[in-house]
Amino acid sequence: MIVLTVITSCNNNQQQAPRITINPDSVKNHIIDIKLAREYTKSFREERSRLDSLTQRKYLTTEFDLANAESLNRDVFALLLEQKDKEGNPAAGIRMYNGRKYNEALKRYEVTLVLVPYDRKGNDIINKLTAQTTAIRVPGIKSAQAQGDGGSAVDNAPRCPDVCDDGNSGLNGPTGP
Repeated sequence: MIVLTVITSCNNNQQQAPRITINPDSVKNHIIDIKLAREYTKSFREERSRLDSLTQRKYLTTEFDLANAESLNRDVFALLLEQKDKEGNPAAGIRMYNGRKYNEALKRYEVTLVLVPYDRKGNDIINKLTAQTTAIRVPGIKSAQAQGDGGSAVDNAPRCPDVCDDGNSGLNGPTGP
């Protein structure tokens, strides 16, 4: 009986992510059917391959490498959404800029997403992205540490095809029935 109590209490103490509240009216125009999402990602992969063949596999490979996807954990989004604008209001959303960076290890340029929070007026919030709030830590994200002119953004997301879905979603390749 003692062992069961200890196991039960250990399981109940597992850290669970807090529930994120949403406003259904603000997200309904952004939700698309998964079949349409699969069509979009398939079209992207096909046209990237076509463009790659038109440039004889040089330009996209060395100067403009496009990933299928990039992944960020929920802590990164929480960190961005916890940022405050100049008036002290929380971020209204997250803007994703396309960027291009040189990957020293692979000796090529890669297209990457650069994320910043924005305020309710649609202006970017440029703050130092450090663990300023008690609940947010972003281990392993170099750009979440204060650098440069006092502001930061989020980058360094794991890229697909290196880090991908197991294939069951159909968003990174052929779908099942």
